[in-house]
Amino acid sequence: MNTACQTSLLKKITVFSAIVGVGVVFGVRSLSAQEFVSTDTAVTITAIPPRVGDQEYIKLAPGEKEQVQLRIRNNSTQPINIRTTARDFMLDLDGQTPIPLTDQELTSRWSLADWLLIAPVEQTVGPQSTVAVSVLIEVPEDALPGGHYAMVTHEPVSGISNPTDESASAISQKVGSLFYVVVDGLIHEEAFIRDFTFPKFTEIGPVDFSFYVDNQSDIHIRPQATVEIYNIFNQKIDTIPVESKNVFPLYNRAFSGQWDRVWGHGFYTAKLILSYGEQGNIAIASTSFWLLPLKLLLTALLIVLVLVAMGISIRRHILHKNQNKDQHIKELEQQVAKLNKEQLQKHEE
Repeated sequence: MNTACQTSLLKKITVFSAIVGVGVVFGVRSLSAQEFVSTDTAVTITAIPPRVGDQEYIKLAPGEKEQVQLRIRNNSTQPINIRTTARDFMLDLDGQTPIPLTDQELTSRWSLADWLLIAPVEQTVGPQSTVAVSVLIEVPEDALPGGHYAMVTHEPVSGISNPTDESASAISQKVGSLFYVVVDGLIHEEAFIRDFTFPKFTEIGPVDFSFYVDNQSDIHIRPQATVEIYNIFNQKIDTIPVESKNVFPLYNRAFSGQWDRVWGHGFYTAKLILSYGEQGNIAIASTSFWLLPLKLLLTALLIVLVLVAMGISIRRHILHKNQNKDQHIKELEQQVAKLNKEQLQKHEE
């Protein structure tokens, strides 16, 4: 997809997100299902599962087929007419929210929707009931190796069946499942670490860090990352696991974490080790930073200097006092000697 087309799509994504609320309706959440709730009509639709082929790839050869079963749950108290369709998608600017594409915006490199056959396309789901939807994946003989992605969405076509409220016909949002299919063959896997950063100087932890993973592969990856912390003597003192996330082809995705050390004593080096892909590829990056309670140390140093100054002052005062005492004793001894001498002279006379 060229730069002009990408810019156009990103503008459409921003507008679409603002109008429809993509983060709620299409966002993939860490649940066993994806759910849409209409507060106006008390309609609740659940799509099960939210993702297919994410953790364990659906890997098919060109010309091969596979069938997948989906479920739709109507949690409301009235029947709903549901239409199920397949759409290709791209990701929002956050690198994780799927955005459905129109036919004019499709890119054949990652397209999957045209390979999916859905049955039934329309059906009525009774109240508090669950129905099944079959999705047949048919990979063309000339399919390109690598990842192909689509979203199978479920939408109320006319609100609630036999609605009792006119507002019921206003429902237009969708819920659904994301499909991840890998076409077997020669797949290029390559990823890079971008902008691995710690704050250059931190007084008191925890210390936050962040980086981006740039996926230039023919397939989505789910990198496993750890950050190793080394002290000034190059001794490893800690290892920090980083949450794993999917990174789609030709996308950058942000990762972040935290070193939970509160107190540090100087200069540290952080080494990021990233493993990804079926071949166990490795990417490495490093950075350095300071963790040192400078204000606390300066305060402690100031207190020590004040105590030392007080000690010196007290010692000088004591020494000066002792010197004055010795001088006074010496003067008294001289006066006593003088008196003794005068008395001796008088006695001799």
